Amino acid sequence: MNVVRLHLPSLRERPEDIEQYAGTFLEKHKAELNHRLRFSRAAMEVLIRYPWPGNVRELQNTIERIVTVCRQDTVKADMVRQMMQEDEAVEPFSINYQTSSVEPIREALVNAHGRKAEAAKMLSISRSTLWRRMKNLSRPAYT
Repeated sequence: MNVVRLHLPSLRERPEDIEQYAGTFLEKHKAELNHRLRFSRAAMEVLIRYPWPGNVRELQNTIERIVTVCRQDTVKADMVRQMMQEDEAVEPFSINYQTSSVEPIREALVNAHGRKAEAAKMLSISRSTLWRRMKNLSRPAYT
């Protein structure tokens, strides 16, 4: 399985790629919502200057939120800043996840505004564990 190792520098080490990634994600998500949208130069500068600790996936999630909430044709710098502040503002909360109940997952998703990465953080589990538990909860129980 571990035949070829590739080192891909983090997004913060490649700020020159951010504009291309942001444009690609914008096109993808606005097409899904049939929405005309473009970044202002100032908005793109905010994206380029941000360190992106969550790497490319964090950028993609931010763009998806922007497309979902932006009602104008041009994304402004303030909108980008607001979406980034929402990421930083999410406070973890404690849920006892000893049960296979759907309630802790539902509560975390509501508090994270549907963002699975943030819900997983709140539950103190990985995103893949959250995904797996959601998948298991959606299966019918056969007896």
